[in-house]
Amino acid sequence: MTILPIVERELRVLARRPGTYWGRLSSAAVVMAVTAFMFFGISHHTSPQQLGMILFQATTWLIFLQCYFGGAHLTADCISSERRDGTLGLLFLTDLRGRDVVFGKLASSSLSALYGLVAVLPVMMIPVLLGGVSWAQVARVGLAVMNGMFFSLCVGMFFSSWMRQARHSTGLSVLILMLLGVGLPLLTMGIMAWLRERRGVDIRREWFIMAWLPSPGLPCVLGVAQVRGFGAIPLKLYWMALALHHVLGWVLLAAASYIVPRRWQDKAETARGERRRSLWRRWMEGGPEARVARRRQLMEINPFLWLNLRERAWLLGPWLPLLSIGVFWAVGLYLGGRNWLNEGVLVLTTAGLLASLKFSLASACGQRFVDELQAGTLELILSTPFTVKKMLHGQWLSAWRKLVWPALLAIVASAVLMFSLLKGGWNMPMEIRGRFVGAYCAGMLVLVADLLTIPWVAVSRAMTSKQPRSAIMQANMAVMMAPWMFFGAVMAMLGMLEFFFRLKVQPGFAGAVFIWLGISLGWDAVLWWSARQQVLKDFRTLAMRRYSQEEANPMWARFGKFFGRLMKGRI
Repeated sequence: MTILPIVERELRVLARRPGTYWGRLSSAAVVMAVTAFMFFGISHHTSPQQLGMILFQATTWLIFLQCYFGGAHLTADCISSERRDGTLGLLFLTDLRGRDVVFGKLASSSLSALYGLVAVLPVMMIPVLLGGVSWAQVARVGLAVMNGMFFSLCVGMFFSSWMRQARHSTGLSVLILMLLGVGLPLLTMGIMAWLRERRGVDIRREWFIMAWLPSPGLPCVLGVAQVRGFGAIPLKLYWMALALHHVLGWVLLAAASYIVPRRWQDKAETARGERRRSLWRRWMEGGPEARVARRRQLMEINPFLWLNLRERAWLLGPWLPLLSIGVFWAVGLYLGGRNWLNEGVLVLTTAGLLASLKFSLASACGQRFVDELQAGTLELILSTPFTVKKMLHGQWLSAWRKLVWPALLAIVASAVLMFSLLKGGWNMPMEIRGRFVGAYCAGMLVLVADLLTIPWVAVSRAMTSKQPRSAIMQANMAVMMAPWMFFGAVMAMLGMLEFFFRLKVQPGFAGAVFIWLGISLGWDAVLWWSARQQVLKDFRTLAMRRYSQEEANPMWARFGKFFGRLMKGRI
């Protein structure tokens, strides 16, 4: 079989990557930390059966979201990177076919995801030991998680075979996954609810469940619903949804196998294609006179500012997530009325606004350095009299121009939501409102610290990451997710003290908010200082790293080497 040499080659490359093993360890560690935090935090308030159901719901959705969006991230650049490097055509000089390349890449790329899934699936059996959940329900949910991961891998593979740039294929993959997973089901359910409440149409409960058929998360929804005792839900809907997305995944793989041999070559430019490219450039950069005027204006301020803002479409990027949240909010408010104003919608909206702002900032500050490093042009810029400080100054100016108005809109929108909460426009008690306002004020302080930290961390990750396409994601994870992991570990330790030693050390809601605030601000201070020192002192060395024998030596690598020497008795 011609597919086996490709699989063997990719598996050998993957086996030499430390990320293969660290990813498996980190996946299990995150799920175990969440489970321990919930177990020791609420075990003395609930029965074992209720605790088992709560743990099962939390771990199910955590693992599913991790696999659903992580799968597309693994395969979204596996073929497009070969095309950019010019090595994809070499594979087709042999007797390989499109399906051999696609399935070989799929087998190698899915290994990391499969390792992580195998590492976290045993955690889902803990609720079975506590009671309230049967092994059959765990098996059905586990099968649904694996099917969701397979579908996500197939979506990323399809767009990787179609697009050339990594950010295009990754962005389209995430967009399609969010549209199928959340957008279409919620829109369909909203229309059904509007028809039932406003028009008096008799819509049965099964129809609302059928609205989730486009979503790969429907089998998980059905499994969790059965555990929570929502009644007997027909298993045929579960198997129908499972089969639908499994077949759709194979269709995407077949389409990718058809596309790959036909899009790897650089075809001659036709008159129609040249006209279309000219129209696209005019829309992106304006006409010739506008380009000259814009270039003169921005070059006088900072040449790197012009490099970042010469395409006007970059200014539209931060507005797209805000526009999506606004449309989602408007449709929900129109269809749901007063029922839409609840604490769940408030938390999701505020978190979505602030998270989209942080993601846009990381992309605006780090993506240019990722592109220049991959193209090999950053060292050419550094060979000129243009200094590193001027380069960073131009990068900060471009990020400011891209994000100043979207940031103001996101902050004002979240403040308006809090003001309406104080005015009594939400269906929740006064005590809950006070908690939300306190958490919001703490979140604003953390937002300021994150906005100061993310630019330096994004540039640092862009210069040091061995996988540049994931540098922006690494920066976001380091700033946004790490404090929550530390917070979960602290709360789990406090819960263990109360569980084993009967010490009353569990903080209330206000205490938990102060602990999270202290951890987040402290972590941001550490990241800001270390990333800033690395960028200002070692920028030129990191830019020329691919020409030297030395590799980047991050903090975790230094700690690993020190620990290894300590275990061997050399220290």
